Amino acid sequence: MTFRKAPAERQGGLRASKELEHRLCEWVHGITSSARTNLYNAAIRCVERVLIEAVLRKTGGNQSKAARLLGINRNTLHKQLTEHTIEDQFSARSARS
Repeated sequence: MTFRKAPAERQGGLRASKELEHRLCEWVHGITSSARTNLYNAAIRCVERVLIEAVLRKTGGNQSKAARLLGINRNTLHKQLTEHTIEDQFSARSARS
């Protein structure tokens, strides 16, 4: 038996994918060749940060839930939070809640 996503889910994912593709293309076109020599790493770090922040917002700052949703180890998430200096932003929000 094969399970398929509902059409609305597929379309929503497709729209998000197209939007991401469009924005990434705009970003690449906006960078001069001399500005970045390692475009791949810059793009990955940017997307990684946005993804982690979005998942943390979704989980209300709960790092264990965020790590599970991202499919990574909690310690790996903690390392990424430190590298991106994200941790303090969401810890402060969690403490206020």
